[in-house]
Amino acid sequence: MYRFKKVSITTLRDKTVQGAKEFLETGKINAKNILFQVGSNDLEAKQPTNVVEEIEQLIVDTKKSMPESQIIISQILPRFYRNQNMDQEFEVKRVECNQLLYELCKQYEAYYVQHENLTQVHFQDGIHLNKQRGIKLYVRNLKEIVNPLIGVKNDDQDNSRNHHVREKPDGAPNYTRYRQPNKMYNDRKYSEIDMTFKWETISKEKLYTVLEEISTRDEILGYENTPFEINCSGVERAEQQLNNIFKTLTMRSCKIIKSFRKKKLKKKKPWEDRELADVKKTVSNLAKLLRINPYNLNLRNNFLGHCKLCKKLIKRKKNQFEKEIFSQLSALRDTDPKQY
Repeated sequence: MYRFKKVSITTLRDKTVQGAKEFLETGKINAKNILFQVGSNDLEAKQPTNVVEEIEQLIVDTKKSMPESQIIISQILPRFYRNQNMDQEFEVKRVECNQLLYELCKQYEAYYVQHENLTQVHFQDGIHLNKQRGIKLYVRNLKEIVNPLIGVKNDDQDNSRNHHVREKPDGAPNYTRYRQPNKMYNDRKYSEIDMTFKWETISKEKLYTVLEEISTRDEILGYENTPFEINCSGVERAEQQLNNIFKTLTMRSCKIIKSFRKKKLKKKKPWEDRELADVKKTVSNLAKLLRINPYNLNLRNNFLGHCKLCKKLIKRKKNQFEKEIFSQLSALRDTDPKQY
């Protein structure tokens, strides 16, 4: 991230808030600025309020162990699932959780990093950022908050870096070499509300109710009173904050349209029965748990054991089915040659 600054990045084995707490208790963290990117995996199984409570305890524990360190909380990143219902459900929880995190950071005087400019094109599988565009934009969002803390100027704040003047000999003209502008600013695409809503008859009343709430007024007034910088990063920050306001109003006043897709029925093999279906379901559930906790050895061994059991059971059921077919054919050959 930085050429002349010491940066340590730790990927947790247990990629949850609890995993961050356990790593904090080891005492391996010793830094002036600490940034946490946690909560996404917790939000899949928990409610936003529960996740924020755990992050609040993480902030309290960090302040106790390192009171002089600056704490930075990175907002929960979006996820793009293939299942549209799951995708919309997670997005609703994510927006609510990020709003609570923003208030939490103001309460504990922590710094808050926004990533509202990340869209589906920045992810390689809907969950993890890709190397081509996602990680670069993610790091740039982090640097907008981290740079002032460590005394590093942004590219758009330091005008002296935009051009270099060569010293001229006596009587020679000045030659100025302009640095090419950053392509990321030219190719910047504003984030859009990536959900579908429907305006209903009661949506107008809901919208008035939301606008009358104190939290909504404070959010709008905060946007109006925020002194945004007159540069690309300032425009992006203003656009992100305004987009969040509209998104909150829309989600609380309109109906989220859900499209139900008919599942294709898989043709069952003739030798499959209830016993084999239960084993396959167990293997599928263990695989989902293993994706969440890939370093759990007991879970991995349990998953591999059930996979072997499933293969053996399929082979046994298939052989048994073939024997029954051959026995029926041999019986028909003597009793009913025509049907045989």
